[in-house]
Amino acid sequence: GMVLTAEHQGERLEFPGGLGLAPAWHQRALNSAEQRWLSACLLARTNFFGVPVQLSMRSDFPSQAPGLHELTDADAPYTLEEGAFFGNLFSPKPTRYVCGPQHDAQKRALFEAKKRLCALPNERGISACGMVYVGECNTANLQQDGINYRETVSIFLEPPAEK
Repeated sequence: GMVLTAEHQGERLEFPGGLGLAPAWHQRALNSAEQRWLSACLLARTNFFGVPVQLSMRSDFPSQAPGLHELTDADAPYTLEEGAFFGNLFSPKPTRYVCGPQHDAQKRALFEAKKRLCALPNERGISACGMVYVGECNTANLQQDGINYRETVSIFLEPPAEK
């Protein structure tokens, strides 16, 4: 229910909050965990094409992110796992990571058709959105830069209808 407002080049911008990832942001600077939660949310919602895509945002740590959740009935149609996003866009050297399943050519084509490329690494392990692909999502791969990232946002999409 909170709205963060900012002014940029004379334009008033509003950022409504809906996930409760940093509820005290309007009263104080973000702490490190809040920086990572907001970064994960922004990274997960990044779209190379800049177009809206229906998705399900989840967390493996919902008690730390009250607006994110584990699978619910409303998420039932969203079974196509894209990946989990994490990093810290607020640090002096911003970090952007994605982990998730390897996608074969058929799945890659599906994600391209759904206009979601940020979890698909190129041959150098970097996505079209500039995120570093670290492999499967597991405890070891969530440890980057000496940080154990528990602040991850996973994205699931609705698969295409069966023909």
